[in-house]
Amino acid sequence: TVRAVVRAIRSQGDDNVVLQLLACCADCILGCIEAIVEFFNKYAYVEIAMYGKAFVPAAKDTWTLIKDRGVDALINDCLIGNVLQMGAFLCAAVVALVAWLYITITKPEYNTTGSYTAPIIIAAFVLAMSMFMVLLKSIDSGAATTFVCLAEDPEAMARNNPQLFAMVRETYPQVVRGVHAVERF
Repeated sequence: TVRAVVRAIRSQGDDNVVLQLLACCADCILGCIEAIVEFFNKYAYVEIAMYGKAFVPAAKDTWTLIKDRGVDALINDCLIGNVLQMGAFLCAAVVALVAWLYITITKPEYNTTGSYTAPIIIAAFVLAMSMFMVLLKSIDSGAATTFVCLAEDPEAMARNNPQLFAMVRETYPQVVRGVHAVERF
């Protein structure tokens, strides 16, 4: 792959500054492309789950849908991923603190010298962070599904959740253009 070629150039061209600079630029560009592909993969997988499409048509349909409806602005303003990651970090910090308190208070025999304190705290933090990120992924997936469904059929949101629809219409009128709120009787 291109990434393997860049790694090979970086490892062989220690003396050539220009070659190292080019390899660094290529690595940065590849990283940007990779981030963009991963970003749209999430929304393409929603299309696959909802409609059973193949990946490439789902990705194309998602891209077209998001651009046509203007949901890209809504997605860019979404802070759910950052909030969930911060929540997982804070939960992991609390678990690491509890692990430290446990080791400090109980003074287990295997840790009389204190040599296991840091590895236990680090392991507790990493395991807790991983578990919370897995649990919180369902919330992130729900948000992605909401964005795709809003782009597909904003009238359904207007019917089923008029209050949320009103907030979306106020903040992002381009997303719901041509859709009128539905009165519930």
